[in-house]
Amino acid sequence: MKLKIKHKKHLIVYSILIFLQFFVNAVAMRFLPSRIPAHYGFNGEVDRYGSKTELFILPVCSLIFGGIMFFSSKNSSKNETSTKNNEKIVLITGECCLGLFAVLSFYLLYLAFNNVTNVYSPNIEIGNILCFLMGIVMIVLGNIMPKAKRNSIVGFRCSRTLKNDEVWKKSQHFAGVSSVITGIVLVIAAFFVHNISAIFFIVGLDLIQTIICLIYAYMISHNSDENFILKNKKLIKNAFIFTTILLPFALIGTYFTVKETFKSLSYDIVSEVINQVGSERAAIALSMVQPILLTIVCSFFGFVISSKIGLMKPIGFKFRPTIVTILLSLIFALVMVADPLIFGKIIPQVAEYYETPITFVTILYSVLYGGIVEEILLRLFFMSLLALIIKKIFLRKKENYPQTVFIISNIIAALLFAAGHLPATYQLFGEITPLILFRCFLLNGTGGLIFGYLYRKHGIQYAMTAHALCHLISKIIFIVIL
Repeated sequence: MKLKIKHKKHLIVYSILIFLQFFVNAVAMRFLPSRIPAHYGFNGEVDRYGSKTELFILPVCSLIFGGIMFFSSKNSSKNETSTKNNEKIVLITGECCLGLFAVLSFYLLYLAFNNVTNVYSPNIEIGNILCFLMGIVMIVLGNIMPKAKRNSIVGFRCSRTLKNDEVWKKSQHFAGVSSVITGIVLVIAAFFVHNISAIFFIVGLDLIQTIICLIYAYMISHNSDENFILKNKKLIKNAFIFTTILLPFALIGTYFTVKETFKSLSYDIVSEVINQVGSERAAIALSMVQPILLTIVCSFFGFVISSKIGLMKPIGFKFRPTIVTILLSLIFALVMVADPLIFGKIIPQVAEYYETPITFVTILYSVLYGGIVEEILLRLFFMSLLALIIKKIFLRKKENYPQTVFIISNIIAALLFAAGHLPATYQLFGEITPLILFRCFLLNGTGGLIFGYLYRKHGIQYAMTAHALCHLISKIIFIVIL
């Protein structure tokens, strides 16, 4: 195979990034002990020792990956006539990924040489490094992505973007811009988030960006006959207004939720976090970034999706649905009040939990975070998106959305709503027994079904109101009566 000059340059870069790993590891073999830390657990502690030759696993993976990327670059430009943008993009993407592999390979050598038993303790934190490097990679790829022509190897690819050249071009431009924004956020965050928090931040932010790009690709492919923004200008404007109005309440609820969470953590954990970021205020602010970004995205696109599938009702309150909402809120509030009277008798941790005094802050964050943020995430966005997916996969030939689709989506969203409370349950009670698990799904699952019912029947405003009232009424009863 005759290589062009530009390919020879990329081949040199590929060779350096791959074989430098082999060379450095080969030299290190002479100085390393026979057994080194080979795997670290979620808590950062080493949980397995292995042979030092395991350090060659990453270089071998780099060799295989580099070969695939280099030789597949030719196939990516089949549909191009004059330019060879796709080849360049594939090769540059491969170089970025190999650069990350090289950094990880050298970091593993650092851990082995220093016999690090806790990966979170070294002066060089892999979370910060990855966050910074991933940000740079996202910025680079975001700048070259819009130049890619339609292909199945490189670019933002899904069934919708591969539909035609117009959808592909718009999707790549949107994905490129969002990648640059994501990259800038990651680079900035690299100086503030640490350890496992940095890894979660990278994954969470990339997941949010991917979801946004998928939704955008679906929308423009569905409306490729006209400009989507012009055609849906009123809908987008209403979604923006809706999100803007709810954002202050979401900010307040998230702030007090994070603050209360910090109070429940041990002194050692809080001290470690404050040492890493400088102050408790900075730690709280950083902890708020991801949930707030997720709330904004889910609020905007949830409004758009729910409007498209017929779940979004006119914002306002009518007499009969309001009465139904109040009655259901009162009934479920009484169920919540019965929790310490029933489960508190057989689960000691539940009884101990209800001994904590209820304050104004407790009421505020439970009403705002539960009533606003959780309803946006679970009902407005997830339940609506789930209904859309079910309809597109199983009922493509039907024009309208059957109520069965919404009921199934409601049940799944309610189960996810209950499962989403398991981490907090574990943090409060210190364990998850079958009885505690049953209690979690019974209380939260029932609430999720009620809120989902109000959402699909009357509108998201009634679901939010019911969720907020449940917390408000139950806590007032606890204060006054119990």
